[in-house]
Amino acid sequence: MLGVKGGDMDDPQISAAIIAAFISLVTGIVASTLTFKVEMKKHVREYKLDYQVEELVLKFLNHPKWRFRTFKTIKYHISGFEDNEWRQILLRVGALRFEDAQGIELWGLFEWTTDLLEKEYGTENN
Repeated sequence: MLGVKGGDMDDPQISAAIIAAFISLVTGIVASTLTFKVEMKKHVREYKLDYQVEELVLKFLNHPKWRFRTFKTIKYHISGFEDNEWRQILLRVGALRFEDAQGIELWGLFEWTTDLLEKEYGTENN
């Protein structure tokens, strides 16, 4: 046998293994933390415009004077996107699409339009 005694912490190989494991653990934690921070900065930089546009659209749709905004008005005041991109942005912020009597596309926030949904689409029609 090799003469290994149970619980013998004086063995230099065991001490070296414990030190190596500790160094590996610390290195892994530091590397993971740095990678996470770099990825978060990258994510924020990549999606900053999207977040800012969504925030602006929410402010625009939350204006107390107007319950609805026409699609044309939204695109005019905050330009730079194609029509379907606009519709996706509006849906992400919680807006719903309506049409007025002339067929003009209107958008309003869900919480401001629930009464219209209940009138227009009662449960018997679902």
